[in-house]
Amino acid sequence: MNTEKLRRAVRESGEEDNMFYFDPRIIDWDEYFQHIHLPAIQPNIKKLFLLVRASDPNMALHRLQSEVINKDLFRVIKEKYGKNMHTFISQKIKVVAGDVSLENFGVMDFDLLNEMRRQVDVIVNSAATTKFDERYDLALAINTLGSKHVSDFVNECFNMKLLLHVSTGLNL
Repeated sequence: MNTEKLRRAVRESGEEDNMFYFDPRIIDWDEYFQHIHLPAIQPNIKKLFLLVRASDPNMALHRLQSEVINKDLFRVIKEKYGKNMHTFISQKIKVVAGDVSLENFGVMDFDLLNEMRRQVDVIVNSAATTKFDERYDLALAINTLGSKHVSDFVNECFNMKLLLHVSTGLNL
């Protein structure tokens, strides 16, 4: 209640507009991400281990291709690398078939797990079910146990610098 009163007072006084006027609607976010943000960070990425919920590596590769690489966001990389794009992507991205709801993400290849433990230094976890009518056991396995499994894996990594957990929220 007090927070809302403060927001209203600042909004009505106009002081915030005078001090911090900036309208984010003037930014072409598509242009920014494709031509400034992504090209700027891409050279610093040595290898990306991408955990894709799939039963086997072929299905994981298919999902990566159809749900990520074929999207417009990769247009800049397609333009930059042309025919060599798939070689570039295969050098940068290691697709891992797995599931956060399982210990070790269900990955049975211990050499791969150990490679990941040695090389991964940043994890971005956005795995979740956002269905409000999801079966309780599935929601618990993905949203709660999945976060625990990611945390367990982070503790096994030798060079961990950052764990970013992206979650949903409900504002009632």
